[in-house]
Amino acid sequence: MTELDSTYPVDVERTAIAVGYANRAYVADRVLPRVRVRRKAYSYTAYPLDESFTVPDTLVGRRSQPSMIHLTASETAGVCRDFALEDAIPRADVENVPATVRDPRDRSAMTLADLLAIGREKRAADLAFSAAAYPAAGKSTLQGSAQWSDADSDPVTAIVTAAEGMVVPPNRMLLGSQVWAKLRTHPKLVGALGRRKTESGIALREEAAELFELDEIVVGQAWINAANPGQDASLARVWGKHALLYRADPMAAADGPPTLGITAEYLPDEGGGADEGLPGRIVYSGFEPRIGAHGSYVVRVVESCEERIIAPRAGYLFVDAVA
Repeated sequence: MTELDSTYPVDVERTAIAVGYANRAYVADRVLPRVRVRRKAYSYTAYPLDESFTVPDTLVGRRSQPSMIHLTASETAGVCRDFALEDAIPRADVENVPATVRDPRDRSAMTLADLLAIGREKRAADLAFSAAAYPAAGKSTLQGSAQWSDADSDPVTAIVTAAEGMVVPPNRMLLGSQVWAKLRTHPKLVGALGRRKTESGIALREEAAELFELDEIVVGQAWINAANPGQDASLARVWGKHALLYRADPMAAADGPPTLGITAEYLPDEGGGADEGLPGRIVYSGFEPRIGAHGSYVVRVVESCEERIIAPRAGYLFVDAVA
């Protein structure tokens, strides 16, 4: 059996459902954009920061040879990991479904795609909001009256100062939902927008983004059940109480311009031609006679990817932005 062999064949119709499915509450793709790689084992290129800012001798004499500079770079290896879930639907449920009701295999593909997506959302949040991922100059922990949940704090100055100190200018800011709930009503932010459209005491994302000269403010709103299996549900916000200024380049690539991070994504040839930027999910489906008295139809949704921070200096993290 080769790597691309499967007990069940690729289900093209339900692959389109799984690829096209998008939960608007999930923002991982806007933080760590997807980059297609040719193989599961891939590499990305890191360039020394000083080379971009060191001023070389560019003056050339009439008969001189221009100064030669030596660009260096290092490659870091990565490996896309496989993530998959499957569902078994009894034969009777499929064959006796009314004509007006959607095929339960379609619903299964969507549900499994959503569960894979929330898993990715959690991985992306843990990585993007990890203080260990950023240099000392690229992070700060807010405490007490400095936290933006305190009316006497000054988040506007904190954000502007952090952005000004970043070598790679940010174009987005990522906030956990709890952070945005406090920031959008903070008197310093509302006051800074007082000359504009804000009159109700609540800032809009578009207004705040314009104030901070950013393209977008991204708010992570997803929930996750933090309880162990078998315990009562304990819902918690995936993105927590942190804030991140970062650069997300629309031309993000493993060897492209500086961008905070990427999601390397591997799609086997059998996966079809999913468009760049869309999830590279594949749905396998088939009949399994060993499950259930009369057999069952199995739906399996798979994606192979890895989230990576590739340019830590392209981000500035506020840890515990609110209490």
